[in-house]
Amino acid sequence: MSMEISEKDKNIIYVAAIIIILLAAFVFGFKNFSDQKEAYKQQTKEYNQQYSELIELQKNRTEYQNLTEQYKVDREAILADYEDGFNQENFIKTISDIETEDSIWIDQMEFNDSTIVYTFTSEENLSGVENVVKLAFEGGYEEFKLLVASILDINSKTAISQLRVKYKEDTQTLEGEMELKHYSVAGPLSSGPIPKIDLPVGVTNIFDSNVVTSNTQTNANAGSYILSDYDICAVISPDDATIDSVIVGTTNDAKAKDSLSYDKNDTVELTITVDGKDGKYTVSYKLGQETYPAKNYEKGVSFKPGETLDLLILSSARNSDKDKVAVKANLINKSDMKLNVLVSGDDASSPRFTAVTREGDITIYR
Repeated sequence: MSMEISEKDKNIIYVAAIIIILLAAFVFGFKNFSDQKEAYKQQTKEYNQQYSELIELQKNRTEYQNLTEQYKVDREAILADYEDGFNQENFIKTISDIETEDSIWIDQMEFNDSTIVYTFTSEENLSGVENVVKLAFEGGYEEFKLLVASILDINSKTAISQLRVKYKEDTQTLEGEMELKHYSVAGPLSSGPIPKIDLPVGVTNIFDSNVVTSNTQTNANAGSYILSDYDICAVISPDDATIDSVIVGTTNDAKAKDSLSYDKNDTVELTITVDGKDGKYTVSYKLGQETYPAKNYEKGVSFKPGETLDLLILSSARNSDKDKVAVKANLINKSDMKLNVLVSGDDASSPRFTAVTREGDITIYR
């Protein structure tokens, strides 16, 4: 019996194979097409829904635009009630003015680090900031009432959070402590206007009259002008600085003939005395055991201030707990001019500079 397939049978097998392949392609292809059809129907449904929503929004476009503009105006009005960050120097000036106007003694002011209490979700890097300020005060009852009223009148974003007062029978005065909370809105770089020391690169002697000119300005409202325009300067540096820890001298002392220095890692006493009237003035200062002038210290030396009398305390932050450099100052103004003192760059948590004695007309800015 022959096992060979006839030509007719071969043709039948070929036709059957082609039919099977076509049927398989149709079945599986149709299924994929059907799946795609359902997916397209679902997308079409979603797009139609979005289209209907957009058409509805388009009908109220003008209303939404007007509301958006109004919200922007409202936002700016709300933010305008808050300061752009917290500026210690400006706040000290405010408290100093209150002290003068209300005739009450503010003998201590302490600033805590800023705390973020709110983060804006719609504004990148914009936060609500809380600053805590502690005041120690002493004065009469009437002056105390004026102090409280003046503090509450600073602005709507400054509040008295704590108040402790006790009555001293021997002096019939009140003394106490007050904690203030100040709220502002600020970005990561906001800190209010920061004064700059205008010294050319490479200058190491800030007492050189070629570097700074004394009293070319007379506006002492903020005190920041003293950074580049002063009569007397004291520099307080960290214990590991390349210069002495404390240096004091006058402007127009390019050769440092009038300066005194102290280079120990501890607290030193500094006394600065200005005397005179009607354009004739003297100055003297004592740093530790050193005095200027070395002879006839009590008489002082001839001194010519400008239109205002200004003292710059150029301090610095502490570099560690072992950094003990500090100055206790006795400021004595016997002249007929007001002595304006600016303390700049001092350590916020552990100040290097303290005015333990103030005699005469003296205003201190920090």
